[in-house]
Amino acid sequence: MIKLISTCLLFVVFLHVGNAQSTFKKTFGGTGDEISYWLELLPDGSCITCGRTSSTSNGDLDALLVNFDASGNVIWSKNYGTPGNDFFRSVKPTADGGFIAVGASDFDGGDPQMWALKTDAGGNVVWQKFFGEPGTNDQGRGLAVLPDAFVFGGFSGFGTTFFSFVVMTDLNGNLIWAKMSGAESIGGEIIQLPDNELLFVSGYDGDGALIRLDYDGNLINVWQMSGFGSEAVYFVKSAIGG
Repeated sequence: MIKLISTCLLFVVFLHVGNAQSTFKKTFGGTGDEISYWLELLPDGSCITCGRTSSTSNGDLDALLVNFDASGNVIWSKNYGTPGNDFFRSVKPTADGGFIAVGASDFDGGDPQMWALKTDAGGNVVWQKFFGEPGTNDQGRGLAVLPDAFVFGGFSGFGTTFFSFVVMTDLNGNLIWAKMSGAESIGGEIIQLPDNELLFVSGYDGDGALIRLDYDGNLINVWQMSGFGSEAVYFVKSAIGG
């Protein structure tokens, strides 16, 4: 019997922005499918990317982290998973030299739960935590690293209805608070602002939105981006100079 194997490799390109010349192009992957959702440049010039893989899977899909140097050579590549489907949507470096990633896992065979995983510098698991309620579809899409806490942004779903979902933990992954939006929306990236505030991007009642929160998860204000159709916002970054 002939078995067809689909191969989809991670493809990474580094560019010199000034003249749009590529520094290198690299592919990473195995005998299954690989998808990268996030690429983070690290202070030493190396990078880390996160996503999911069906190569050497513990279940249906595994979450994937790949750390590579400034020339695109793999330093380490690791997959993490349960008997279900697992993936990471965002990854950031931590002050101790390790990494924190967030995504989702249906580890118990039910609906996905928001999944946060902390590693050391070599990608070895330090701790992992799951957030959500039974019977809901809870997924992490973005995260912020604070001096004494992690904040994870995403959404929680009930059937076909979704609400933005934000979780703060201490540096050991212990829950400090969890908040859900009152209006239908799907949350994404979250960043730290000055004066102990957070900025969270979301699709909000059919419009794109920037949601400003304090460190206790309380709503400060919402900026909606409305048009004649349907808008959504997925990413936000701080500009140079604030």
